[in-house]
Amino acid sequence: MFGDALKGVTRLGVNMEMNVSIERAVEIASSIAALDLESEQASLESAHGRILAEDLVSKVDDPRFDNSAMDGWAVIESDCKTLPVTLQIIDTVQAGDESDVKVVSNTACRIMTGAPIPSGADAIVMVEDSKVNEGLVEITGPP
Repeated sequence: MFGDALKGVTRLGVNMEMNVSIERAVEIASSIAALDLESEQASLESAHGRILAEDLVSKVDDPRFDNSAMDGWAVIESDCKTLPVTLQIIDTVQAGDESDVKVVSNTACRIMTGAPIPSGADAIVMVEDSKVNEGLVEITGPP
């Protein structure tokens, strides 16, 4: 497909040189014909390995709420500008909860992966960046 320009490792059916210099990368890129930018409709069954010609946009929000991608602490980001900072633990929110917890200044809510982010919170701190002690959490890493 690309002649001698690409040798070495095979990825996605194409032989490619690895760990090349910038100059060699420019040389390789210059030797390859321009991409065909025409588009066509294809069935889902034949779409494997193809590239979308335009964005695919969902017609519904899923999930229906902002949720946490990790276990940690729902906080107000401005409370964590200077680290470490100690915040009062106000509650715990788990995936599936329909909680009415509100995070206010100098508080934190323990949050589990997939849980809805409590109102008032605008950041999540990873649980690994914290230490808990008697109703307080010391935030040691950035949100």
